[in-house]
Amino acid sequence: MESKLLTGFLTSFDVSLGRFMERLEGKTCPELFLAASLASRLLADGHICVNLKDYAGYSFELPNTQECITAPSFEKWQDNLIRTKVVGEPPSYRPLILDGPFLYLYRYWRYENTLADLIRKRASVQNERIDCDLFLKSIKRLFPETVRRDPDWRKVATFASTFKKLCLISGGPGTGKTYLAARIVAVLMEQAKVNPLHIALSAPTGKAAARLQESFRACRDELNLDLPREAFTIHRLLKLLPHSDRTPFSLDNPLPYEVIIVDEASMVDLPLFTKLVEAMKPEAHLILLGDKDQLASVEPGAVFGELCDVAGAGFYSDNFAGHCFRATGQKVPIAEKTHLLSDNIVVLRENFRFPRESALNRISNAVREGDVDSFFTLCENYPGEIIWKPIPSPAALFDLLAEEIHAGYATYLKAADAKEAFEKFQDFRILCAVREGPYGTENLNRLTEHLFRKERLLTFNTPWYERMPIMITKNDYALSLFNGDCGFILRDGNKRGHLAAFFPAEEGKFRSFPPERLPPFEKVYAMTVHKSQGSEFDAVLLILPDRPTPVLTRELLYTAITRARKKITIAASKEIMKYAISRKTERTSGLARYLGG
Repeated sequence: MESKLLTGFLTSFDVSLGRFMERLEGKTCPELFLAASLASRLLADGHICVNLKDYAGYSFELPNTQECITAPSFEKWQDNLIRTKVVGEPPSYRPLILDGPFLYLYRYWRYENTLADLIRKRASVQNERIDCDLFLKSIKRLFPETVRRDPDWRKVATFASTFKKLCLISGGPGTGKTYLAARIVAVLMEQAKVNPLHIALSAPTGKAAARLQESFRACRDELNLDLPREAFTIHRLLKLLPHSDRTPFSLDNPLPYEVIIVDEASMVDLPLFTKLVEAMKPEAHLILLGDKDQLASVEPGAVFGELCDVAGAGFYSDNFAGHCFRATGQKVPIAEKTHLLSDNIVVLRENFRFPRESALNRISNAVREGDVDSFFTLCENYPGEIIWKPIPSPAALFDLLAEEIHAGYATYLKAADAKEAFEKFQDFRILCAVREGPYGTENLNRLTEHLFRKERLLTFNTPWYERMPIMITKNDYALSLFNGDCGFILRDGNKRGHLAAFFPAEEGKFRSFPPERLPPFEKVYAMTVHKSQGSEFDAVLLILPDRPTPVLTRELLYTAITRARKKITIAASKEIMKYAISRKTERTSGLARYLGG
């Protein structure tokens, strides 16, 4: 068996965990040491477990040493591991769990196994007490009739959310997910009749929760209904303390809600997902909204995307199709062979922001499908909406991008007040794949400041200055400022012209704070693609690094492109674009396996 050498793969932390497992075992055990080190390394990259078959026969250079260690064949590796007292097979209570070729840290095996069990139970429950006549009246009022050949998937999603106790609704930007969520709530409230429903709106980040809350506020006025008025982060909903995984809620003491809606569900990691589902009443509705093709959570797991993909969304059981037609008049495709989750997933197909043949819609589809040739063809055919520039050297970066950055932020820099600054700042944004290095957000923020200082558009000699755009990086519940919230440093006319930080509030108003009272924040002329999720800008300048890096995937490109409403400029080499489009994020997990996928 030929060995392949991986250098720089394992970190000192991974090795420390491997050595700790050896100490628990009470003796030197190279197979155990390497397996535990790999489980740690893969977890840091977002995987839930390590498939030992993928690494059998590989050699690994240990950090800060000249030492290498080689993995045995899979059969020998598996046999040696299962003989140790540290490794157990499901449902053992051991530090490491080996399930076939998949090795887990126990905590993550429990999260995944528990979630799969809860999803299996929740997916099979359906609401047999739908008042179909009332339902049909509701959707006719809430969704305007249009001429179409396909089903109206918004109506199908509304029915699925009412008929099933678990519903996953996936759609790209512009498909009207939050518009739909408000109407789903309206239907559920009408179906409940005289029985009041306790409904929770939630999202994984403070920024996403604030956006969901604002969307429901607008829909409340439009629909003239008493819709929920507040949205929570999932951490706040579960009353999780910072740096703690404990919540007072459980199956024995569940959350007091009959309906829980989670927006931006693709950003929810496995541990948080499991805690939420564990804390719900068995009979409560869980409605998850997201985009299965966007970037997954920063922390381990890609639960929303994996659940959407496992069933082959878009085909339904005879039972679901019959009930759906009676309640909505919509005919849905029937699956030849159904999966446990077939009736729980709806993919929204119609984009209300972009016409089907628009450049941005077509290029985002090309990236999502991994079609490199179509990507470059579209760049040539739509030079006004899609601009691709080869990435220059770090030394030439400023000169190439200065004009575009100046034009993008020109109107923002001339804004007269907080309201205008907020509106104009949505016109343009620099997005980067990484934080560090010459093509990362830290350097792009410095270059942008240097440009504006050079042109005397900004003057400053303090840590904060007038017209400085900022983004909060740590939640502060006392001030109701959350990670991802964006604001501006401006002069406050009500406080003798002193500098203050302004953040959007409800109904077009703004809140202001002394800058020194803010939680940690950073400049945000440039932001990472990860941080941009859920935001939209008229024009986007996307800057990618000049060499391959693990974060470069088609999901990252898709997410970046779909932030743009009118135009995107991409600065990257052709090789890097091919590399990113060809790489689909794959996170090793057993969730689909446990659910029969």
